[in-house]
Amino acid sequence: YRLDDGNSFQLYQAPDEILSSYVHDVLATPDGRVWAGGLGGLSIYENGAWKERVTPADGLPNAWVNALARDTEGGVWVGTELGAARFDGTRW
Repeated sequence: YRLDDGNSFQLYQAPDEILSSYVHDVLATPDGRVWAGGLGGLSIYENGAWKERVTPADGLPNAWVNALARDTEGGVWVGTELGAARFDGTRW
């Protein structure tokens, strides 16, 4: 869910908007992106829409995302069942 206007929530569900309806962790980054990780991989919300989906085919160690964190250099760390991956802004 996302609080739209302070009065109502917007529900995002798979498969049309988000990779999985099971979301384990969410991370908002200073560039305005929202990263949602869970069963199936990672979905990235940007400029009012879900823009990207990241799966093991894109570089994640596993499709089960358990944790998201941002480091001091701006990289996004993704923790999965089989290890971690770091996105540096352009590549995994």
